Amino acid sequence: MELLVAVVILVFVSVALMQTAIVNIEFNMKNALRDEGVRLAGESLNGMRSASFANLTTVYNASTVVVERRVRNVDFRYTVTNTATDITANNKRLETFVKWEWKNEFFNTTVSTVR
Repeated sequence: MELLVAVVILVFVSVALMQTAIVNIEFNMKNALRDEGVRLAGESLNGMRSASFANLTTVYNASTVVVERRVRNVDFRYTVTNTATDITANNKRLETFVKWEWKNEFFNTTVSTVR
């Protein structure tokens, strides 16, 4: 009888530990995807900064591209939208919006600067 009680307790503890591991893996994957989205947004914004100032609003007028990245040996698609809008004659607002999906849930990040 004591052995049966010990086995039942061991099963409950094992199930709880497995659930904790699954939640931890999911949390880490979300963070890895977010980090890659932020990295992609930074790369895209740096590309906009290096472009000619006069052509920014025509070249980056809500241009959208789909970029595939490999995160933890799984391919993911990120949708990158770049916009450049005039603030004044000498200033433009550069913005990069990155969107991705994981487990039927959408995530996004936005990075912007003024040039």
